[in-house]
Amino acid sequence: MTLFDYWSNLMKKYNSDPESVYFKKLDDKIEKFKEKHYTVNRQWRYDWNEGRPRTLKELIARREESKIDDFLTSKGTLD
Repeated sequence: MTLFDYWSNLMKKYNSDPESVYFKKLDDKIEKFKEKHYTVNRQWRYDWNEGRPRTLKELIARREESKIDDFLTSKGTLD
């Protein structure tokens, strides 16, 4: 979550800063990043609009929304 938080906020910052070389040039990159890395697990633990991980109180309040299948990792069929 730390790296996800770092990269998403960094891209948003450079995209919105008028003095940045990347001002309004990262919209498509941010959308691709969000589409690829903002999984169901991260949606539950991270607030994209506010750009921060959710607090423990928020996670506890949302615990009924989570499903074990969304967070379960398993070994592939072939090694």
